[in-house]
Amino acid sequence: MPSDEDISRIARRFKVSRQVIWYKLLAIGLLSQDKYREKLRIWEEEARKQSKKRRGGKTIPAKRCVQRRGPKFTSLVLDARERDVITYSDVADYLGIRLQYLEEVQSHLGKVTGG
Repeated sequence: MPSDEDISRIARRFKVSRQVIWYKLLAIGLLSQDKYREKLRIWEEEARKQSKKRRGGKTIPAKRCVQRRGPKFTSLVLDARERDVITYSDVADYLGIRLQYLEEVQSHLGKVTGG
């Protein structure tokens, strides 16, 4: 019987999930139905535990932008846009945001800098 590491390695090699490889082993007769179901149950439980660990809320794009780029850099980019030194496309590239969040970035920056 292949180990979990073997299953994971094969899955990565073929860019599929472990469950796909496990199902293929069942389909060609190398696994019993009981063994198949048991392993899927174990993997589902592991996934459930991992998802509970990851919970923490959704990060707001505007907040993330200012945190990653810093208030000074963000402010400089927005000032350059206001003076028509750079384009909106440049703003999106420099700040790593979609333009739909631009107003939120400006608002969040005001809260962070007190302005």
